[in-house]
Formats: sequence, structure tokens, C-alpha cells
Amino acid sequence: MLASTGTALAALSGCVAAGDSRETTEIETRTFDASDTALEVDNVNGPITVEEADSEEITLELERTGTESELDATSVTTSETDGRLTIETELDSGPLGGFLGPETAHVSMTIQCPSDTTVERVATTNGDLQVRNVGGPVEMETTNGEITASGLDSVGDVSSTNGGIDVTVPAIADDVVIESVNGDIDVGVGPDLDADVSAETTVGGLTVDGDLGLASDDDITGGSVSGTLGDGGPELSIESTNGEITLTRAE
Repeated sequence: MLASTGTALAALSGCVAAGDSRETTEIETRTFDASDTALEVDNVNGPITVEEADSEEITLELERTGTESELDATSVTTSETDGRLTIETELDSGPLGGFLGPETAHVSMTIQCPSDTTVERVATTNGDLQVRNVGGPVEMETTNGEITASGLDSVGDVSSTNGGIDVTVPAIADDVVIESVNGDIDVGVGPDLDADVSAETTVGGLTVDGDLGLASDDDITGGSVSGTLGDGGPELSIESTNGEITLTRAE
């Protein structure tokens, strides 16, 4: 795979305190051949958006913001292995070997790709995830952030520790878990979804569209519900510890 890197631009944010606290934003664009390419994205400190573009290429737009030492310690690498393009933020642990933790710049990623690109995984530690109108099944994970996904052809596991989840599920290929520890979960069920569904919340309400045929309100006890959609099939498990769960019929 050949990649071309656009010109990086830098601008000072105007935040100056003591020592090395002047922040700089670096902007960079990279492009990649999208032919027969699956995509995997892993960030650390910042949001990720993956969306459809009318193009035969995959375009990565980066914004890295931090002090000079934070930018030096934070790099975004790309690699291709077995037809998979991996975009990953890497951190330099520094002279103490990570004892005090690496200094981390804020990295915002926007990735545009053809709608038939297979997106396998999109993950970050601190940041929101938005995934729209691409192929899957897409696995999505963040520790501190919200996840929104729509227009996908299939969905994989979806997880947020601290943040809500809003995802439309048209199909699943295998068992899938959608879970948030602290956050609401809204799931739009595709009209052709064949799955065995279970939903459970420990602290929070549970709302289910009646036309899904999973259960009536009288059947819901202890914040849980289960049933079969379509012809049944892989298990779709929806779990929230502290948050509400809403299941609706997607248009």
C-alpha cells in the first residue's frame, strides 16, 4: 500500500503558563489506496470519526495538540498487513520507562473511506467515537467517551466504560455485546435483524418498543428482557450498570 502525506501545518493555541506549557496544534493529511483493504484504528487521547466518502482512497486527517514534549512523545503510525490498514497512536514512555506514565498529546482523527470499506475496529481510551455509513462488522470501544454509529452493514462488540451508546444494529454475524458501565444505551434494531436478544440494566430504566415482540411491560422484571427477533440466531446482549436502555425499531 502506498501512502501520501499532506503538508503538516502548525499553529500556537495561545495557552502559556509556566515552563514548557505552550501548546501547538499540528494538522496533517495522509491518503491510502482503499482497494481490498480492511481498516483498524486505535487512538489513546482523542476522538475518532470514521465516515463514508465519495472517493477511491482512504483519507486520514490528524490534529495533534500538545506541548513540545507531548508532541514528541506521541506519534501516529500506519501499517499494512494481510490486507489490513492499521492506524495507531503510539506513546514514548520516556526515560523513566513509563513509571510516571507517558506525556500524551491530544490526537483527533477523522477518517473518510469508500462505503464498502470493511471497518473492523475503532477504539480510543479518552474520546468519543462516531462511525457512519461504512462496512463491518465494526467493533467499537472507548473508556471515557460516547459512541454513536449508524448506516453500518453489521455491528460487532460495542463498549464504553464512562459514556452513552447510540447505535443502529442492522445485522450481526456472531454473538455481540453492547455494554456501558456508566451511560445510557440506545439501540435501533434493523428490520431484517435475526438474533436472540437480551437486555439488562442494574440501575436505570428499560424501554422496549412493543412491535419488537420481545416482551410487554408486564413481563419486564428486574430491569431485564429477552426474546427472539426474526428467525433468531446469534445472541445480541445489551448491558448497562448505571444507565437506561432503550430498544426501538430502526427505520
